[in-house]
Formats: sequence, C-alpha cells, structure tokens
Amino acid sequence: MDKLFVFSLGFREMAADALKVHEVLMVPKLTTMADSPAFIAGVANLRGNIIPVVDTHKKLGVDPSHKGTDRLVVFKIAGAYLGFVVDAVKLQLIEGVIEGSTRKAKPKGNGKLESVDSSVSAELMAHIGDQRIPVFDPETLLTTEELESIATIRKAF
Repeated sequence: MDKLFVFSLGFREMAADALKVHEVLMVPKLTTMADSPAFIAGVANLRGNIIPVVDTHKKLGVDPSHKGTDRLVVFKIAGAYLGFVVDAVKLQLIEGVIEGSTRKAKPKGNGKLESVDSSVSAELMAHIGDQRIPVFDPETLLTTEELESIATIRKAF
C-alpha cells in the first residue's frame, strides 16, 4: 500500500505519492516576476527559501473551483523545491495503490489534463478502495525548457 496525498484541482480529485510531497500550506504572499512564463504565479519566501510557484490551473488549463481554499503543495523536483497551487487538500494521508507504467519514458510537459484524466486510460492511477483517482506527477508536468526557466527565476533571488 502506498501513502497518498489527495487534493482537488478544479472539480476533480487527484492523488500524489505522499513521499514526494515536502509540505502543504496556505498560499503565502507571492512576488511576481517580469518575463516569467505565464504558468508561474510568482515566488514565495518560505523560511528563507525562495520557492517558485506554479499556477497549476493555468498550466493544465483547468478552471479553479473558486472555493477560496487554495493551498500550496511543495514538491522537490530536480533537487529544488517547487510549489503548485491547488484548490483544496484532504487533511490526512490515505492508503491506496498507484498502478500503471512509469511516465518518465514519455516526453515531459505535455500539460494536458487528459494525460491524468481517469476517463482516458491514464498511465498512472491511484486505487483507493473502489475509487480510481488520476495521479499528479509534477516531474512529468514540466518540460526541460520550463524547468530551466524556473531555475533562472531562482537565480534572480
């Protein structure tokens, strides 16, 4: 059994491997950066660490749920921390099983919600009881060029 972290993005639930989640918190004050990619909401200063923040809704083309409960989920990607804004989180870890082939062999950054849509035979699905939930894998969400842009943003601080 895997420990899963479940959150909502738009009006759907998604799961992430809890071992990949570094931290979850309220979205702090963000500083915007000129000339940053459109999907970058800004950067946050978390205890002295500059964390670029991805507007996950823009990156995946999903309408926010507008519940006003936005949270920041921080992952460690390519040796550095990166935050993703989501609509809401479940407050406990859930046990389930992640099944499917690894997506690392696929090109990174397709940025299409269909790639994690349970109705379109996604490659990674979390099975929690009778429920199937698409797996959010931030390492395959961003292209190499996007990761380089994010590294440039970090260096500016």
